[in-house]
Amino acid sequence: MKAKIRPPRLQGDKVGVLSSRSPHRLNPIGFTLVKIDKVVDNQLWVSGVDLVHDTPVVDIKPLVLQDLPDKSSFPDWIREKHDVFTVQWLEMAETDLQCLMNEYPLQFYQPNEVHIVKQAITNVLQLDIRSLHSKHKHGDESLFAFQFDCLIVDFMVFPDSRTLYVCRIQHENKSEFKPNCSNRFASHLEFLKRTLRLDAIRTMQNAAQNSKT
Repeated sequence: MKAKIRPPRLQGDKVGVLSSRSPHRLNPIGFTLVKIDKVVDNQLWVSGVDLVHDTPVVDIKPLVLQDLPDKSSFPDWIREKHDVFTVQWLEMAETDLQCLMNEYPLQFYQPNEVHIVKQAITNVLQLDIRSLHSKHKHGDESLFAFQFDCLIVDFMVFPDSRTLYVCRIQHENKSEFKPNCSNRFASHLEFLKRTLRLDAIRTMQNAAQNSKT
């Protein structure tokens, strides 16, 4: 366990792990503020909770006014607003996700929750989770990956673009599962690269033309 870490949004700067939201911590216990929707018999229904299925609940406490400070201070890097990426899914990635969730069980999601998983992956990728090291080592137009539940999500980012493309979904323990052959996958990526390069060229040409006029 490292005392200092580099969150992706800080572009290489270090902070103490206890001043971050890193899941790799000395103590795995966390807390979250929730809204009580209803109480039925001995069941408490809440929303806005920051946990996944089967997370054990250690304790429940009410929020009292004394818990709300009159003035709060935050580090600059928390107050800063960061632009989010536009996330687009290739058709083959959507097919992969549907097939995998029908064929193999995930740990935290049911087979009929494909739309929830897709939205969750999109929400994660909007924040550009690539580390500074990965960006420098691989650069743009490279294939990056991260794990979501039991899924390996391949994605790609292009230069001067705030758009991220989900290219392929695989299962961590089912490497033999390949609904899209490698040749087809490679051809889709090359087509995508060529299309975006042409769009970038047109954008620069239009900008140059506008500056002349």
